[in-house]
Amino acid sequence: MKKENHEDLLDRLLEANSVNSEKFSNEEVFGETIGFLMAGHDTTANTISFALYEIARHPEVQKKLKSEIQGSIGPSSENELIEYVEKFKYLDCVVKESQRLHSAVPVVARSTLNPVYHDGYVIPANVPVWSNPLEFVPERWLDGDSILPNSFLPFGDGQHNCVGKKMAVSEIKIILMTILQYFSIEVVGGETAEFCLSITYGLKSGLKLGLRADMEE
Repeated sequence: MKKENHEDLLDRLLEANSVNSEKFSNEEVFGETIGFLMAGHDTTANTISFALYEIARHPEVQKKLKSEIQGSIGPSSENELIEYVEKFKYLDCVVKESQRLHSAVPVVARSTLNPVYHDGYVIPANVPVWSNPLEFVPERWLDGDSILPNSFLPFGDGQHNCVGKKMAVSEIKIILMTILQYFSIEVVGGETAEFCLSITYGLKSGLKLGLRADMEE
C-alpha cells in the first residue's frame, strides 16, 4: 500500500537537517517548531479580535459578510470549513483590511518622513499609500490591481517572512466563519478599544463584544 506524502513543518525541518549544506542543529529545529506554534498564538488571537471589533462597528460590512457565509455554508459543511478559506472573496477583503488597519506586528515602516534621493529619482516625504487610510473599507481589496506592491506586509516579505502565514490566515477565517454563521456581533454599549504596543500590537484591557444568535427564518 502506497504511503501518502503529507509533509508538515517538522518533516521539512528534519529533511533539511539531513542535508549538510542546510543542516540545522537539534536546538534550531526545536526553536523553529516552537516559534511556529507559539509565536502565532498572540498575533492570531489579536487579529481575530480586531476583525470582530471592526465587523461589529460596521453593520453594512457585517451584513455583506454574513450573506456570503450563510449563503454557502450549510450544516453538512461545518466539518469542511477549510474548503471555504479561499472561496469567500469578501471575507478575504475584511481580513486584509483588519490587518492593514490593525497590524499585529506593526514594525515594518512604510512612511517617507524625509525626501529620499536614489539614482536620480526622488521619493517625496509623506507620500500617501492608502486613500482614506484610517477608515475601515474592505471594498478597497476587491480591485487587487489598485494595491501598491509591498504596501501591505502583515507577515513580512522575502525569505524571512512569517513561516506560519497560511496557517494563521486559515485560523482567522475559519473562526470568523464559524461565529458569523450563527451570530451577529455587536459592540457593547460604551465599549471602546484601547490599543497598546509592546512586542506586538494588541488590546490594553481586552474588549467586550456581544453575540446575538441569528433566528432561523
